[in-house]
Amino acid sequence: DRLRQATKRELNLETSAGVSSSKLLAKTVAGLHKPFQQTVLADTPNNRRLVLPDDLPLRKVYGIGHSTAQQLASAGVATVGDLRDFSGPSSISDIERLRALARGDDASPAKQ
Repeated sequence: DRLRQATKRELNLETSAGVSSSKLLAKTVAGLHKPFQQTVLADTPNNRRLVLPDDLPLRKVYGIGHSTAQQLASAGVATVGDLRDFSGPSSISDIERLRALARGDDASPAKQ
């Protein structure tokens, strides 16, 4: 939060930040509350697995681009929850990686 405040004060720029345990989750939640907000996605004692909100549009998930989101939409998959639940056959390349993204599985550590 101090870095965002300093950027606003010194450069007159508003920034958003995401804080989580992986790069994927941090980058994804950074865009949820723009502008000039900080969003934290943290695990809880009862749920050690971090997940993205079911209603989050796929295009907002870091790592899912426009054309992939369009391909998924044509298969009836528009949100993170849809992708998590999707079990039909798909010609979409790398569907397992995309399902992992929807579950919040990412081995890339978040940087400090």
